[in-house]
Amino acid sequence: VALLVAFAGTYLVLQPFILARPHILAWPILALWSALLFIHRDKGRAPPLMLALLMFVWSNVHGSYIFGFIVAGAVALDALIDARFERRAFIQWLVFGIATLLATFLNANGISGLLHPLAISGMETLPAIGEWQPSSPRSTPLFYFLLLGVTGALLWKRPQFRPGELLLLLLTLAMAFTHIRHQSVFVILAALIVTPKLASKDRERSDPMFQSRTEARLFAAAALTAAIIIIVVRSMIPLQPRETFSNPRGLIAHIPPELRSQPVLNEYSMGGPLILNGIKVFIDGRADMYGDAFVRDYLKITGGDWAAFSKSVDMYGLRWTILQNNNGLVRELDKSGEWRRIYSDKVGVIHVRRGSAPAAPHPRADDAQRQNGG
Repeated sequence: VALLVAFAGTYLVLQPFILARPHILAWPILALWSALLFIHRDKGRAPPLMLALLMFVWSNVHGSYIFGFIVAGAVALDALIDARFERRAFIQWLVFGIATLLATFLNANGISGLLHPLAISGMETLPAIGEWQPSSPRSTPLFYFLLLGVTGALLWKRPQFRPGELLLLLLTLAMAFTHIRHQSVFVILAALIVTPKLASKDRERSDPMFQSRTEARLFAAAALTAAIIIIVVRSMIPLQPRETFSNPRGLIAHIPPELRSQPVLNEYSMGGPLILNGIKVFIDGRADMYGDAFVRDYLKITGGDWAAFSKSVDMYGLRWTILQNNNGLVRELDKSGEWRRIYSDKVGVIHVRRGSAPAAPHPRADDAQRQNGG
């Protein structure tokens, strides 16, 4: 039961973050890395050096590899406490840590790639990005619902946590409260650490689940039948993704063909879908690739700073905009006689600069467009 609840709870928390982005690839690595470290800790030995290759893969997939060191440090602490800080155990874990660190150097950007997560966390404009804002029950209610339920179960069961486990949970929980995006890290680690402690001890002492091969086959047949039924029913009821700022398919469908090749000022969260539709964007969700200065100017523009917007129009030859409805610049565009609204829906609005012939882009526009996703 605890395992099923853990699977369901983990999915509910992760579901809002399931997007076509690299962090999806990092989740299985985080789970596998942590599970293997826990297994070797429980067996009373340090992980094999070959496991460091997993960190090599992780560091080349996503910047969240930094959590691999945090997990390893917490697990090593528990292992050393179990071994009473025996010299041999300390050396084994130290060698493994060094091998893991060396593996992260094997990336396309060397030292800068290794330090990239720290560079991102130091950006001044992070608080303006949704996923870097603090968690709240209003923005992610399922996370708080699950947290409340697990807290109640822990108070009821009162399991014992090792020091490293407790530190790991508290640290990642604090990070989840501080930044929405870290909820995924916390819930994955919590599923691995907390679930075994909430499992019924009676089940562990009882006989095996299946008393015979016949029962096992019946269970497998029932599970397969249920899976087939779910697949058939699901295929008959197609799921239509909800239109959001990160999935503005209605807006994109109404972009006139003649504008698709013209320089655009787009909403930050719409960058990815626009790129997938072959449109060269002004900015996309990779704020770290643009830097604080560029993002700061972008925030001024979309906040309604007409002078900053006019400067960008001249610099990049902007011909149209695609923005959220509540964007400060939208109100200025509506009041301006230079721009006209050609389409809007519940997600956003498209404006086009008045004039029959497209203006030639500024000489720097091509370079800027190439840098900004083109």
